[in-house]
Amino acid sequence: MSNENSKDKKVANVPNLRFGTGLISMPIISDVSGLRKTTKVFPKTLYISTENLISDFGGCKKFSENIPIKGTYFKRGDTLVANIRPYLKKVFFAAFDGCASSDVLVFQPKKVFPLYFFYCLANEKFINYIMLNAKGSKMPRGDKGWMLKKKIAIVPLEEQKKTALFLSLIDERIVVQNKIISAYKSLMKPLFECMNDGGGQEFCIDEIGTYYSCDSLSWDEMSSKGYPAIIYGQLFTDYSLIIQDIVGHTKKQISSKSKGNDLLFPSSTTVDSLSLISPASLSIVDISLGGDMFFIALNEGFNCDYLSLLINFEYRKQLARFAQGSTIIHLYYESIKNFKLLIAPKEIQEKIVNCEKQIIKIIDVENKLLNCLEEQKKYFLKNLFI
Repeated sequence: MSNENSKDKKVANVPNLRFGTGLISMPIISDVSGLRKTTKVFPKTLYISTENLISDFGGCKKFSENIPIKGTYFKRGDTLVANIRPYLKKVFFAAFDGCASSDVLVFQPKKVFPLYFFYCLANEKFINYIMLNAKGSKMPRGDKGWMLKKKIAIVPLEEQKKTALFLSLIDERIVVQNKIISAYKSLMKPLFECMNDGGGQEFCIDEIGTYYSCDSLSWDEMSSKGYPAIIYGQLFTDYSLIIQDIVGHTKKQISSKSKGNDLLFPSSTTVDSLSLISPASLSIVDISLGGDMFFIALNEGFNCDYLSLLINFEYRKQLARFAQGSTIIHLYYESIKNFKLLIAPKEIQEKIVNCEKQIIKIIDVENKLLNCLEEQKKYFLKNLFI
């Protein structure tokens, strides 16, 4: 493939391939892989389910219990795909033998290098393909037959190995970067506990500020331009404990707007009650707030950044008891308004926030590097042979 510019014809500015294009085939998944159906009993430490698979192709977190459990048998080198809410992108490359729950599909690669096959499935293209034919609204489920009909690009075996190794090196660097970020995050709670020495005064939540509900706002109504806005789902994805920069906008007129010293609470989740207790602080005025959340405009004497840290670090478990529901878990202001918080004096609040913000600045830098690595991987997955 030539790199020279042509006046008559556009030529892709890419290097020559090491192999001819005739050596690339496009079989469907069922031609190179099968689905395992055999069941076996393993210790729960070797059990994979939708609960311990991590979103965004993040691997898995092993269960600590060692009790025997029965599930679909998988071998080292298989690729596991969570089949409930596929958009969560829970795809795992098995580094050990074990068993999986019925909601996890086990793909057994047969005519393809196992790690290369994993990268064929652990990418946005495959997830988007699954969602095209997923059934159900609240808890969509993928169609096995539909998945097996997906075409994938198969290159010569040596190229499969090189591609898989290259992508795995990026994954290893991403793992290291996540560990760096986790290490910095782990400093925040001890620092908070050290400086927040237990002094202060107790206040009920309804005493610290004024409660506001939020107008309806859907993802379809978010845009790249318009009024600066936060939709409730972003509290889980785009923002941390202290919101500093607004990344979303809407052209919709919203009456529920931030007051400048606010605590934002998500009102629902499908994960668990503990993750629902993740309020974020917002000290910017006139930001449109919409979706399934509520906020408290704090009174003078209360620092919203401090209150966010306090609740997330000290009161999550206690407040999680007030969450209601099973499939969809809700948090209502009326349920928590009489809950008491031990709050430090204003000058201590500000000292704590100033120290924590220094760590947050470092974490933001490390997160930007992580995002670059993830974008690089996405680019390669999109533009290699997959």
